[in-house]
Amino acid sequence: MIGSTGLTKDLPLFSNDNRFGVASRIHSTGVETLAMDLVQELNPYDLNHSVAPIPVALDYDQGSVATYRDSHFFVVRWNPRRLGNRAAMLTERRLRGATPGKVILLCYDMGGWCIERLFSPEEAADRFRDLSSAANLITLPTTFIQQMAPESRNIQTPFVGLAFSLWRQMLENGCGEAKSAFWQLANQRALLVSADDDDDHLQLSYIGKQAPILRYYGQDWKADALGVNARKLGAHNRHETRVNLEYLEVARTFKPRLDCVVGHLELPNGLSAWVQYQRLMLPVPSGNHVPAVQVFSDLLPNAAFPFLAR
Repeated sequence: MIGSTGLTKDLPLFSNDNRFGVASRIHSTGVETLAMDLVQELNPYDLNHSVAPIPVALDYDQGSVATYRDSHFFVVRWNPRRLGNRAAMLTERRLRGATPGKVILLCYDMGGWCIERLFSPEEAADRFRDLSSAANLITLPTTFIQQMAPESRNIQTPFVGLAFSLWRQMLENGCGEAKSAFWQLANQRALLVSADDDDDHLQLSYIGKQAPILRYYGQDWKADALGVNARKLGAHNRHETRVNLEYLEVARTFKPRLDCVVGHLELPNGLSAWVQYQRLMLPVPSGNHVPAVQVFSDLLPNAAFPFLAR
């Protein structure tokens, strides 16, 4: 036996061979067993390209932890509010013993899935311990938005920084090459919000083929978003109304704005997830002074979610 985990010696849990990717369950009692059915859903490649894992087995609801390890990744999935003490101790010890240089994905359920990516075993273990202190946990009651004027120092992703740089060169310096590059980038990756000639009410007019929203919601959402919802009869909820007014303010003042957003998404597959992203709103020239805004957004996968009470 290896320690008191209940695993036999021939299980390759600590192998450095690239062929092995081992998923296991650490039960609330501290007993660890193999879990081959978790290998696919804890595949780190898929988790790196998603906003939520697929919890086929609900062991984390019983105080357990699901893990996946190979030579490159260490994935940990758990529910902080239900975590058993022994499972927590063993998982933290496993994290502190992880090989430096591995990508560590902490996937946890806080009324919606969160995925944090870390590279230091000690930092990951500390973060796991802090998140697992249920008394310190709070959930965000709604979407959190921090608004600011965009500057190089507060733009956190290269893609959003590129969009802002091209926009400034296009407008401030009249650079033709920057203008061409900006519109090419916008047509692929941004949302265009614009109004009709006789109406200042901004509506979603175009979604770039590579816009993040299509990545998570797919073409069906695009068709619904750009179509007319007869049941609503043109009505908007409070969030839609507020966002519409914010777009209109950016367009009218012709001043760009950067938002840091923590938002809760209901995914088409029935799961829910918390995501963090930056949203850059750039006013753009349009005919007859019709309000129009290009909206660029990008996820912040390495940022810690603000679920700890301050």
